Amino acid sequence: MSLMTHEIWRGTYTLKKVLGVQYDEDEEETDTNILYYKRMKKISLLTLVLSFCLSTTMLAQKANQYKDSYNFKRAMELLNSEDGDKNEAMSFLQKEVAEHPKNGYAYYWIGSLYEDNGQPVDALEPTNKAVALLQKDKEWITYAYRRRARIYQSL
Repeated sequence: MSLMTHEIWRGTYTLKKVLGVQYDEDEEETDTNILYYKRMKKISLLTLVLSFCLSTTMLAQKANQYKDSYNFKRAMELLNSEDGDKNEAMSFLQKEVAEHPKNGYAYYWIGSLYEDNGQPVDALEPTNKAVALLQKDKEWITYAYRRRARIYQSL
């Protein structure tokens, strides 16, 4: 019996013992044992992949939760309209961070409004918070880093 085959057999034998599966004390390497081990390996791998997918989905839902809140949506509507009031948008963004202090998107836009108004000192703190909170969003973290670099250049 090769070393690898013996290890596979031994793992299957131990797994059967732990799971309470009937086994023969004199059990030798058989195709059934090897197939059983391979099946358990596939199940373990499938479980790992599913748990990764679920955690990724939960992170995406959390990001959408922030983007779908009323105050954030209203602020974006005001910022995207041609005649939108930026002061009112700032008010909605301030309400948003009061309700959802982990909304890095809102902090990003607060920093953006301060920077656009020529207030780089005031823009720095919310932009730094955006950088800290948007680490998992690859697209928005680059925007936040760029904004922070522009703010530092203007100081």
